[in-house]
Amino acid sequence: MPIDRLVEVLLDKTRPGWRERQARRKSLWHLPITIVMFGLLGGLWFALFKAMWLLHLVWHPEHAGHLQEFWPKGMRPQPFVASALLALPLFLPALGIALILTNLVFWFIGPARRAFEREAGGDPEMTFRGANRKLLKIVFAILLPVGIGLSLIGAWLLADLR
Repeated sequence: MPIDRLVEVLLDKTRPGWRERQARRKSLWHLPITIVMFGLLGGLWFALFKAMWLLHLVWHPEHAGHLQEFWPKGMRPQPFVASALLALPLFLPALGIALILTNLVFWFIGPARRAFEREAGGDPEMTFRGANRKLLKIVFAILLPVGIGLSLIGAWLLADLR
């Protein structure tokens, strides 16, 4: 089963009505909102990684000044898994926070806000308040604890960079 079909089946089960909501999204504002979201995602992921690296240095101060050796070519499996655990799970909270901040940025742009309100058509999941309320619950109940927790394990386990 192709990945896009798997995603559709998952969305059908977890988010009833998503197809109808997607069909109403016709505004040209969705292009800049996507660009801003990916920019914020990259910046937030990097900021979370840097913060976790600083925490890693508390446990392993001998790694200070060796960030450029974080993922060297030919590294052994144990450090690879630990470094992947340190970096990759931070994508989850970064994504959730980027979505919320992107919504906030575009809410302050009057024409964008009006276009999105028209598209929402009263659907509480598409309104600014409804979307962000749900995102905040997901971010603080799932994405942050899971992402930070797994990253903490990786930061602690990463005793050797090679």
